[in-house]
Amino acid sequence: MNGRPSNAAQAFTVNLVRFKNFRERMKHAHEREAGTLQKTVESFREEAKAHFDLLRHGPARVADLYAVTSARAFGEDALSWASMFERQLEMIPDEAALGREMAFVYLMAILDGFVAGWRVDMGLDAEEERAEAARPDVIRDTCRELGIEFEFPTGFDRTLAEMRARRNVLVHRAGRADATYCRVTGMPELLGRRLDVSEEYLDRADRFVTGLGLDLIARSPRR
Repeated sequence: MNGRPSNAAQAFTVNLVRFKNFRERMKHAHEREAGTLQKTVESFREEAKAHFDLLRHGPARVADLYAVTSARAFGEDALSWASMFERQLEMIPDEAALGREMAFVYLMAILDGFVAGWRVDMGLDAEEERAEAARPDVIRDTCRELGIEFEFPTGFDRTLAEMRARRNVLVHRAGRADATYCRVTGMPELLGRRLDVSEEYLDRADRFVTGLGLDLIARSPRR
């Protein structure tokens, strides 16, 4: 044995940092874009209003036909630009939601890769026999095989099983709950319903995976 972290531990910590950085950059990028688009829309609408106000004041403000025509054209153009940017603004929530789903799927892949590599590093599996996924039973069995006394958090199996099932639904079912998800969660009423990944859900998943992985690493024997 030596004091160096295992390959799986190193990969886990690096990938966690990448996940957290990706998540923060993505979140702030959408917030900045939404703010910029909103200001652009307001600017064009104000410009359109100014031109139409000019028309409403009549000959006293608009001296000739050319000025009237120009004011109307500029006002209509400004409204068109405002409408275009509004449509882009309306797409931001869907793009942000997709980004959260991608981040969540990546987070679950990090956990899968860690557990598989962890078992190899600990001498429990050969490289060609890596564990298929980070299921609750695989993690519990690994702790028993390594003699690790690990106090799993309340609802550990249920929480991890739900997260894994949600990941599968997002990747393979276009985000709509299937029979497997309903069975795992005990909620048949969700069949066919769209499952999202809110900021709050992603926060919980982040804390769960980060805490679990770091605790397992801290309690694992060094090899």
